[in-house]
Amino acid sequence: MEKIRERLGLDFLQPANPQDLKQPRGEDPALTQALMAYGWRVLDSLAKSNGGAAKVYELIDRVQIPIEIALKLVDYFESRGIIQVIQRDLKGDHSLAITQAGRDMLTQSAAV
Repeated sequence: MEKIRERLGLDFLQPANPQDLKQPRGEDPALTQALMAYGWRVLDSLAKSNGGAAKVYELIDRVQIPIEIALKLVDYFESRGIIQVIQRDLKGDHSLAITQAGRDMLTQSAAV
């Protein structure tokens, strides 16, 4: 479990102070589950796409995940600099590209 947190940047789940466990920190259990279940697969699929770029709906078809989960992952990965949203779409079919940081993360996780 610790290695997954390191690879996917789940450090926000660990409280700085053990007493913080008693107070909710705005965690999103759905995001945590999505990262653990689909995060690596989405990034790997994006990296293997033509030029490391794809649209969200293409990734949804390849990885077989619901759009709500895919969009949560896109937002999370974009906020961490792991992917870049090249062009936004009103229906959520954004054009994405994996960044060098995302490629590095995949390389490190494959080596483990």
